[in-house]
Amino acid sequence: MQDFRCYRQVDLNLVAGVNIFVGPNASGKTSLLEAILVLATTTSPRTARDRQLVRREASWGMVSGQFVDAEGGSVSISVILQGSPASADSDAPQLPSVLTTPKRIEVNGTVCASVREVVGQAPAVLFSPDDLQLVKGAPAVRRRFLNTAIAQLIPRYLDDLVRYRQALRQRNELLRQMQAGQATGQDLAPWTTQLVQAGARISADREQFVTAWASAPVTSTASLATGLSD
Repeated sequence: MQDFRCYRQVDLNLVAGVNIFVGPNASGKTSLLEAILVLATTTSPRTARDRQLVRREASWGMVSGQFVDAEGGSVSISVILQGSPASADSDAPQLPSVLTTPKRIEVNGTVCASVREVVGQAPAVLFSPDDLQLVKGAPAVRRRFLNTAIAQLIPRYLDDLVRYRQALRQRNELLRQMQAGQATGQDLAPWTTQLVQAGARISADREQFVTAWASAPVTSTASLATGLSD
């Protein structure tokens, strides 16, 4: 890990079983967990702005890790992020020549073209005090939790989410155009069909996930995955 959050550089080897990070407040304990989630899901649970993950004095940052499963299989993932050049030290390393986009993701040394190629490679779950909002908060919080969890078990789920959101945006725009007399029901029908088809698959996957989760104690991601189908 290099120039990620408050860390200039960290090499961390975790052991099998339970690992505990101990330290004073604001020492970077949560950032270590955040780095693992970035590798597992390509996004941070704490911010939607990737630039905020890069140390303030740096123009870019990187987090990488190797994950080993119970069967001995392994996968290497790395994420390189652009920071804010205006705030970088003049002596800080320049952006790597390979970084041509705000975020570059590699799995086993191969550049990934989409999030789907990464999510599920190293399943991870984060629980924090903020997760109490799953019970107390708005429905959107629970939907976001389900989306993150299911996408790591069913790769197709991400595609359905993209199709659903695209169809919803297009359909809402056409509804506005229809009010202005610039579109008809025939224009709306194809997007309604896509919305229903993707939405039905998403609802079925969520129901299947919740049923599998509630039917028996879950001791690992693998045990939950056996109750789900791709």
